[in-house]
Amino acid sequence: MSYRNEQERKRLDYVLEKYRDSTMGLEGYAFKVFDDRYNEVASEIMRKFPQEIVKVYKVEEVEFKEEVYSLKATFSFSKGISEVKSFVDYLIAKNKGIYLGKFSGEEYEIYTRKGLVRLTVNLSQEGKVTLKLEMKGPKDAVDRVFQEISKELEIFGGER
Repeated sequence: MSYRNEQERKRLDYVLEKYRDSTMGLEGYAFKVFDDRYNEVASEIMRKFPQEIVKVYKVEEVEFKEEVYSLKATFSFSKGISEVKSFVDYLIAKNKGIYLGKFSGEEYEIYTRKGLVRLTVNLSQEGKVTLKLEMKGPKDAVDRVFQEISKELEIFGGER
């Protein structure tokens, strides 16, 4: 698995430690050899090192897809768009959201103990301010983030 930052590496270490009876890291030096160079690389390694210390494993990528739960909600506000935007930014920061960029809306990742939630935020104003949220991730994680954010939005004056 590749990771993007130190936080993700630590998260992975935690998961592997939790399942240490079922997982094992590789000892020594692990690397990938491309199919067209396999014989050449393996032959040279075997010539330069004692055979009893060389171990060769065949590793194949496994297609694994976790079920992704999606939840969409729309809130309308009587307040100004900049006021709503500031409050939404506060809620995302409170939940330790990480800004990913502007794609189909402003996208964030929010990590919870139940899993990683991808949040898409769209704000528009035609009379009232409309806030559209879309959350994707494991059901427990999405439900937790949605409950927390929607409760705060309703207190702030948002109507579903």
